[in-house]
Amino acid sequence: MRIIAGKVDWYQEYANRPQLRLFVDEIPNRDDMVYTKKDGLYFSELDGLVSFFSYDRPGQGFSGSGYTLDMDDGTIVVLSGPWSSRAGCMNGAGFTPCLDVSLTDDERAWAKGYTFLSSTVTKELVDEARDRIEIGEYFVRSWNGKERGDRFYFPPGSKFTLVSRNRKSRGTDMSAQQSNSMPSSGDEETVYEPAVELYGGEIWTKE
Repeated sequence: MRIIAGKVDWYQEYANRPQLRLFVDEIPNRDDMVYTKKDGLYFSELDGLVSFFSYDRPGQGFSGSGYTLDMDDGTIVVLSGPWSSRAGCMNGAGFTPCLDVSLTDDERAWAKGYTFLSSTVTKELVDEARDRIEIGEYFVRSWNGKERGDRFYFPPGSKFTLVSRNRKSRGTDMSAQQSNSMPSSGDEETVYEPAVELYGGEIWTKE
């Protein structure tokens, strides 16, 4: 999988953290993924695409659906009602560094700017495509609901980068309520998010 183009959604009017939107040449087939297990986490990476589940016993995740996984030791396991999780939990568990993104390999969807898939990719895949990811011209410092506030214009020569933030884990979403083996509140996780490398090397991030 190769990133053809990307852009940062800064969520200008909201408190949300910024997220990457990526246009790739082809999204790998998830049926070809091979998983590694660590505690109650199942993790797989294929050509830059990442997939994971949180599971230690049958549950009601994904409406109780079953998922058949090929494991790296040659075995096959079936997860009944596993829970989803997020990239930060996988990073905190020591798997391949990754980040949550919006993804498409449909040129029409990319042109329209919507109908992307919520997905996860490796940090390495994004790092290799830094020069193809747009940061926009400016960031709006404030928002009063009616008109835009002060704008911070990125100086010429500014470019996309990723920064890491360490934060306390909130558990693996709903799975944390189901299993004592999952990361719990108080554990630390690492999150990678979009930022701007200003001319001269200074790093700008959304506050």
